[in-house]
Amino acid sequence: MSAGRNLLEDDPAAIENAIVERGQSRHVVLKGRRLHYLEWGYPCAPSIVFLHGGGLTARTWDDVCEMMQADFRCISVDLRGHGDSEWSYEFEYEIADYVSDLERLVDALQLGWFVLVGMSLGGIVALTYAIEHANRIAGLASVDVIPGAETGEAFRFARYFYDLEKVVESASSLKQVVSWALDRTPHKQAHALQRMLARNIRELPTGKLMLKRDTRHRYRIESTIAALQAIPKSVAQITCPVLVVKGGRSRAFSSDAATGFAASLPRGRSVVIDGAGHAVQEEEPAALVAALQQFMADIGAPYGEANIFPD
Repeated sequence: MSAGRNLLEDDPAAIENAIVERGQSRHVVLKGRRLHYLEWGYPCAPSIVFLHGGGLTARTWDDVCEMMQADFRCISVDLRGHGDSEWSYEFEYEIADYVSDLERLVDALQLGWFVLVGMSLGGIVALTYAIEHANRIAGLASVDVIPGAETGEAFRFARYFYDLEKVVESASSLKQVVSWALDRTPHKQAHALQRMLARNIRELPTGKLMLKRDTRHRYRIESTIAALQAIPKSVAQITCPVLVVKGGRSRAFSSDAATGFAASLPRGRSVVIDGAGHAVQEEEPAALVAALQQFMADIGAPYGEANIFPD
């Protein structure tokens, strides 16, 4: 963003602190590619790694991390090609590529046991990581994504972000983008939508706006869906405790489906966050934090050998 320009200047009171820089911004180079992440809390506290959904950035977790930083070290990652992380010039954006980045980040930060929280695309990455590394994870929260989710919703999200990209490129202000988005998704909470857009749009030196992601890349929905649907074949390997989180208003899958997936896991449970759509962390952050804090209590922070999920 260029100096002095507030993307919400047309309505500065609409969202307090929507684009205030929060958390410590850090970078790490992994196999020649720069990855950006945000960090809150004390380095010696139990660690939670947060992964965002497709088209979003690490800042989607700002509110959640701020509420949890007193007790946890919160690390919110910009996936490759998103936010302030470097783009993949080879167009390597498969789930395996994101998982590889996560493996290297965990090693680079020398994390011991940690909790992994992933939403949508980030949830697929988290579940896939857990299949191979369940012994590294104290617990996992999958936010509004499960195998068997409605594939039509995935294509709808992809189309929405494609159209949003075109609107952003032609807009002269964030207000115009917000107006379009509210017309397109009237069921969304207005304040949550405004905050999300403010966090995911940057201003170029020319004054033009663009989404904070690799706009050369179109989401590989088919391969992403295939990776998600392959997870049940290896579900027995996800031996860490898992919290399946569903947004109450989300159309991605039903509450019964969430309960069913949790039951298929060796140590799973599910929770519904009333009032939230797909972006639970943006729309109902306090309720999500409450669910995560209960999850941490069940794990027994700082991740000891507690009686997890007793009958």
